[in-house]
Amino acid sequence: MPAFNPNRYWKSLTILLFALAIAIRLSLYMDARSLIIDEANLAFNIVERGYQGFFSPLGYHQYAPPLFMVIMKAYVQAWGVHEFALRLFPMLCSFVALALLYAIGRRLTDHRFALLPLALVGLSPFFLRYATEVKQYSTDVMVALLVVWLALRLAPERISWRGILLWAVAGSVMIWTSMPVLFLLAGAGLYYAVAFMQQKAWRHLAWLAFPAVLWLLNFGLFYSTILSKDIGTDYLVGFHNIYFVNFFPESLPELKAQVYLFQNLLDAGVSKVFLSQVLVLPLLINGAVWLFRKRQAGLWLLLVPLLATVAASGLNLFSLIPRVALFMVPLMLLVLTVGAYRVWLWLPQRAKAALPIVLLLLVALQARPDYLWRPMWIDPIKPAMEHLVNSGDAALPLVVHFEGAPSFRFYTEYYAWKERYPFRHPIITKWHNTPEVTDSMVQAHTPFRLLIVHATAHARDSLIAPFPELNKTFEIDRAWVYERSLE
Repeated sequence: MPAFNPNRYWKSLTILLFALAIAIRLSLYMDARSLIIDEANLAFNIVERGYQGFFSPLGYHQYAPPLFMVIMKAYVQAWGVHEFALRLFPMLCSFVALALLYAIGRRLTDHRFALLPLALVGLSPFFLRYATEVKQYSTDVMVALLVVWLALRLAPERISWRGILLWAVAGSVMIWTSMPVLFLLAGAGLYYAVAFMQQKAWRHLAWLAFPAVLWLLNFGLFYSTILSKDIGTDYLVGFHNIYFVNFFPESLPELKAQVYLFQNLLDAGVSKVFLSQVLVLPLLINGAVWLFRKRQAGLWLLLVPLLATVAASGLNLFSLIPRVALFMVPLMLLVLTVGAYRVWLWLPQRAKAALPIVLLLLVALQARPDYLWRPMWIDPIKPAMEHLVNSGDAALPLVVHFEGAPSFRFYTEYYAWKERYPFRHPIITKWHNTPEVTDSMVQAHTPFRLLIVHATAHARDSLIAPFPELNKTFEIDRAWVYERSLE
């Protein structure tokens, strides 16, 4: 019997974890689940605009960086207007992000503990969702981790003028690819500047001014052409108001709201189960304290971007709604992993096996391997529309609830296979006027079918309560079909 080889064991475990995380993403990608409201609205911009149109504020209340939109447009032109083309780039970015996360974890801890953030991000339902969604959030994660990884690879004591030039070009491109990357570049710039001053490498410090100025010029141009027209709008502030940090809460409910704000953010990477609540915060604090005191790279590359993001949120310049701030979560998980690793080094030899077991349980509470064989239902409008096409009276007028209007429009007007949904003269309602439309049809004794998608169960119940004669004919997750006949 061959002797146990721990290195071979950990290598096999790493490969297995990568394979599982990628397989789940591919399974969700191949499901081609229905586009939800924001995905459909972003898709309208991708399809309707030319490349130059992405370098100005987007329509349909959407916000995405220009180069991300350029890449998405190229994918659609190459393969067609459907979920596979629209979701391919976000999924590929999620693959790269997993590799970068593991590489960073190895540099900050070791090959064993690097599996913790990899498992949490790789198997988390929140990250799985946004790895296969037509939005820029998985790209933000990849770009953020790319900055950290590149800074660790191009260490200040070894960097040359070629490395500085690489930073100038790469950082400038990143600014147009990911909105929150500026926080990471600020941390990277400080990381190099402080190291150069400590080494008294004044020539390198002077070189650093070149990428710094170039980054500021690119961000200034990005801000003046796009961000300045979006930031502060009534729609954006109104929607994200509860996700801005309040540094001076004046009551206990306001203080609780700030706690919940950060708790919701952490929930994207760690389960809400009591074990997680008790375990995560101490490890996170321990990791932050150790990085602050002992490791300059971790201080500038992980903690400073996190603090800068929180500060921007306090100024109402950046929302901490979990999907927008998703790039923060891997950084926080890396800090947590450092904290766990430092505790493990401190533990006596007999107790060292206990912590990995607890951390394994932490991952198990969060993991969703069942997405390998079951779909992720999020506003499944396609099954509802297929039900409408294949059953009931197709001659009845179809009323589309306003929450489902963008997705319905996408699949009936732009979708590569729109002929699957041959609805004649559907009544697509506008914001909050669905009750008026249905009420008028009831008053006129007109039979109709009603499609509701994306609405909450409470909103659905409020809508249909006045009409007991409506019969539910279809339901999956947040998609319902009702029919009113005169029989």
